[in-house]
Amino acid sequence: SGGVIWEPVERLWLGLSYTSQPGLGEMELDGDLDTVFGGTESTRTPVVLQQSLPDVWRFGARWQPVQRWELRAFGEYVRWSVFERQCVIQTVDAEGNPIDDPRCDVRADGSEIEGGEITQNIPRNWKDAFGVRVGASHWLSPAVELYVGAGYDSSAVPDETIDPALMDMPKFTAAIGGQFALTDRWLLSGTFTQVFYQERDVAVEDVTRFEAPSRQPNAAGVYNQSISVLNVYTQYAF
Repeated sequence: SGGVIWEPVERLWLGLSYTSQPGLGEMELDGDLDTVFGGTESTRTPVVLQQSLPDVWRFGARWQPVQRWELRAFGEYVRWSVFERQCVIQTVDAEGNPIDDPRCDVRADGSEIEGGEITQNIPRNWKDAFGVRVGASHWLSPAVELYVGAGYDSSAVPDETIDPALMDMPKFTAAIGGQFALTDRWLLSGTFTQVFYQERDVAVEDVTRFEAPSRQPNAAGVYNQSISVLNVYTQYAF
């Protein structure tokens, strides 16, 4: 990751940063898969999980119109479109011989092209998402800062591949908090944030039915949730 902060005029700062994909592209996570069916002993198979997580662009600005006030704006663009699937692939064949180059080769309908090496492929096919936030701080005194904020985040999860384990919907946030200087070097802060999720209603026919080994239970339904977050933290400068 890297970024830059620019002060084009006094008391106005502009920032831009970039965070790369974890693993700088497609990731391969090695491990063992334990499979248990009713009435049978578990079996263990060496596998790899192949997936790609997004890179992120962030930009922001803060402005101090007067000494005791600061206004802030922030945005981000997350390239979730690279998160196309999560694929679990065997790394040994039926005779126990290593597979040199395990691949997740599937057709558009989710069926495996050849090889029989895929244990489970979970189609994601997410789309790029973005978020925006604004906020303001007011210093009652040099030792006491109060702040508020609000924001919006889009959803990266399409109806076609919605999954209760990674469910999401567009959301709004509202936050209020304060920072208090206990000494010249010691700060105490607290923030309360409420996340308001929009209701999401997904019909059965809107969920794509894939063929094995990509088939998943149909996750259609009405999704609701609301989250409250209280964050209390302290900072000390040496």
